[in-house]
Amino acid sequence: MAVKVAGSSLSFSKQPLDVALRELANLGFSFVDIGAMEGWAHINPSEVASQPQKFVEKLRTLCEQYRLKPVAFNAGLGTDDLSEQQRRLSALCFVARELSVPVITLGTAPRNTPLEREVHRFRQLVAVACKFGVTIAFEPHFFQIAENPKVALALVEQVDGLKITLDPSHFTVQGLRLDDYRFLLPHVAHVHFRDAGTKGWDEIQVPMGKGQVDFGAIVKALEELGYEGAISCEYIDTIGNLDIRENLIALKSLLSSLIASNGSARYHYGGETIERRRTKMRKIPVALQLYSVREDCAKDLEGTLKAVAEMGYEGVEFAGYHGRSAQELRKMLDDLGLKVAGTHTGIDTLRGDELKKTIEFNQILGNKFLIIPWIGEEWRRTKDDWLRFADFLNELADKVKPEGMFVGYHNHHFEFQQKFDGQTLWDILFSATKPEVVMQLDTGNAMHGGVSADEILEILKRYPGRAKTIHLKEFSSTNPKAVLGEGEVKWKEVLTLCDTVGGTEWLIIEQESYAYAPIECVRKCLENLKAIMESM
Repeated sequence: MAVKVAGSSLSFSKQPLDVALRELANLGFSFVDIGAMEGWAHINPSEVASQPQKFVEKLRTLCEQYRLKPVAFNAGLGTDDLSEQQRRLSALCFVARELSVPVITLGTAPRNTPLEREVHRFRQLVAVACKFGVTIAFEPHFFQIAENPKVALALVEQVDGLKITLDPSHFTVQGLRLDDYRFLLPHVAHVHFRDAGTKGWDEIQVPMGKGQVDFGAIVKALEELGYEGAISCEYIDTIGNLDIRENLIALKSLLSSLIASNGSARYHYGGETIERRRTKMRKIPVALQLYSVREDCAKDLEGTLKAVAEMGYEGVEFAGYHGRSAQELRKMLDDLGLKVAGTHTGIDTLRGDELKKTIEFNQILGNKFLIIPWIGEEWRRTKDDWLRFADFLNELADKVKPEGMFVGYHNHHFEFQQKFDGQTLWDILFSATKPEVVMQLDTGNAMHGGVSADEILEILKRYPGRAKTIHLKEFSSTNPKAVLGEGEVKWKEVLTLCDTVGGTEWLIIEQESYAYAPIECVRKCLENLKAIMESM
């Protein structure tokens, strides 16, 4: 089932288009459904009609910048005059053709409009779109003429070339189920998804898992018909007071699973919360940051690595190489069955001629995560310094991407203590960096900077897909030497978010304060982590 999962820019309709696209990219979307709603978001068809080529260039630049491919326009033409509708649609179709956008969604007239009038209007609009090779699809919308599935069928059957954008929420709020509108599915060219209740407009958009939309059954039915269009995740930020990002993440994750299983995965949340929707976490490997046992490594690197492997760690993250070559390190690791989860490497090793050497060294190690653990004052005195650092990381991410590598930054405490214009240094940095830049959150360091246990969870939610590696470090306000599991970090919630939101590929334990020998501390950390995982 070659279906694309897209994000809708209307999820961030209160923001300018560039911000909306950045938000969707940060959520991990590769495809976008762009709002073209006159007087609302994100582009006005009346303005497109005046300068269509300008909008082609603008949208192409933005989509390339955020690595998003547009798959549909969701349009409101903003006028009752049919000739003006045709003019505006013609320009929008020109833009769609130039950007290879196959579908434009339009709304229908209000309920009680004579069907023949709407048939006439759509015949004229479809004729315009056909000249550009673009498909027009109408959305059967609550309060509009096509809210009744039978009327929607009559409309689509009377206009050659007209298709449907299916949004099940508009049927669900009327108490209708899939079997009540299944006959529309052969006419579907695009899909909008969100969860909804059955009690009218007040439940048109409810949190994932709280509604009655049977996503699994719908995806399965579309798959059986050979549907190969896009499905847009469309939680709209002007409806209700939901956490838009959290619900988009949940919906995107669900759709990806359903599509990967060819729609066969049976699904309904049935009131289950997002945090509890998985019955079992996926297996995320656990590594040790070797700075935790740095003195042991300095004395006997091979013996320390052997002890780490025997404890059950699956990988290590380097913080220095103790005078060994990449080849020597790789042999030690291979002999012990250890992988490399990353390296903490100074910023100077990633600049100029040193970058090539660093890439080659880490390719030999089998490492793809290059994490900057610290930056000097010249990078962090002002907000502009942090934005300059963000630009550096963005450029660096582009340079290492062809090598299959990622760059990132690891926090201490000051990134959460100091603010500019009400924003923490952490938020300034990660709001200005590309989705490919890794946010290596150190839980203990952040809490030492004043971040609460609940705020740790909010950071992971705010930057979905960015925690490709994370430092699991304990924090206790009463015991500065607490090991993992003995303090105030909400580990079950952190691990669940790493699993469902963070895009986490490595869980990395780090311990920097010691109640007993460091090697025993990291053993205890791993034992406690495994116990927590087994209890989830």
